Amino acid sequence: MSNTGIDVKLISASAGTGKTTRLVTEIVQALDSYAPTEIVAVTFTKAAVRDLNKKIKDRLADSPKKESISDLTISTIHSFFAQILREQSMKLNISPNFEILGDNAAVKIIFWDICKDVISKKVTDSSYEEIFLEYSFAELMKIMETLESRYAFIRKNVTRTYNDFLKLERDGEARKLNQLTGAKFITDVVDVVIEWDEQGKAGTLTEARQLILQDIKALRPALESFLKEAAQDKFNRNDLKKVCAILRNINFPSNVRGAKGLEGLNDAYKTLKSVSKEVTELKIGEDFVSEQAARILVTLMKIFNDVHQEFSAEKKKMEALDYNDIELMAYDLVHNYPQVAEYYRTKYSYVLVDEFQDTNHFQRDTLFKISKKFFLVGDAKQSIYRFRNADVRVFVDTQRKFLKGNFEELKDNYRSRKNIVDTVNEGFE
Repeated sequence: MSNTGIDVKLISASAGTGKTTRLVTEIVQALDSYAPTEIVAVTFTKAAVRDLNKKIKDRLADSPKKESISDLTISTIHSFFAQILREQSMKLNISPNFEILGDNAAVKIIFWDICKDVISKKVTDSSYEEIFLEYSFAELMKIMETLESRYAFIRKNVTRTYNDFLKLERDGEARKLNQLTGAKFITDVVDVVIEWDEQGKAGTLTEARQLILQDIKALRPALESFLKEAAQDKFNRNDLKKVCAILRNINFPSNVRGAKGLEGLNDAYKTLKSVSKEVTELKIGEDFVSEQAARILVTLMKIFNDVHQEFSAEKKKMEALDYNDIELMAYDLVHNYPQVAEYYRTKYSYVLVDEFQDTNHFQRDTLFKISKKFFLVGDAKQSIYRFRNADVRVFVDTQRKFLKGNFEELKDNYRSRKNIVDTVNEGFE
């Protein structure tokens, strides 16, 4: 998303460096500039909320500001999003009194019963035969559970057709090849080989290596066509197959010996040999893998779509939302209703996020829509909530996209002995 108008400060705080103390200090100082109702502090567990509240109260015990504490919003990220959803419930056509479903056993039983019912109905349907040959009933149940937990990230795929997935798979392969090897770079390498050949030095190679040279020269037209399509964000399957087939079939020499001035040729061989190995190992360009993957994906998504719809209907009857629903609905709300986003940008002047390494793109991009100033604290090495869709790459991505030198590192450890700190640091070097 755009970083226009967003003021972000990111604190990278290793374990034991006073992260919470730094956060409390920032909240207390913010009370000098903002009304307490304009300040939001979010973290990831209820225990962390209680701890943060206590530390702020202790810090302000002898200050006139202590009366402001009750007006601060200090919450888990899901409770904060749920508060917004309740306030905007009419727009979302949901009950403002919805229950928040946690990871309790009763909810899992409901979901598993729905899975069993939906999957059982597919067993006798011949169009699902391949999927039952590929996966057991128990494996399908587990796949459905995983897809449901990741619904926010895969929802655009649930109605894709076979051809859609086939195109995704093939385009993904082509992009992988393009990123992996840098197709333009390969072209430059091939040019070195061809230029060397045109200088009449082919005779310095053995007959076997002259054959290799001919194979490498054949890469040039295939790569030219591939790059022309790639420049338009298109990928021609036939060109991709030609490039991959040539790379796979070249029997590269381990080195090149010959006349003086062949050093560039040796480097070119090494580069192409490395590319060939990766293409072979990743099985890029092999039709069977792509087409089978497309068939399986579209069938899995058909099953999941039925499961998800039935589970959503059951939650609606219960007037309940799970964490996934809360994140997705909050994200959609502030992106689909600009006036709602603007209302909260006016209401919340300063948002502070604890444990930022455990956020995901949906959480971050929702928060970045409802305020203009942010204080983010975290440590990429301490990300532990991947099972709840946390994505540590958000931490790095935010530093790259939104910061203009507004970055601080807390490095001095006040919790552990020096020998322990040195050992851990050595492990991350």
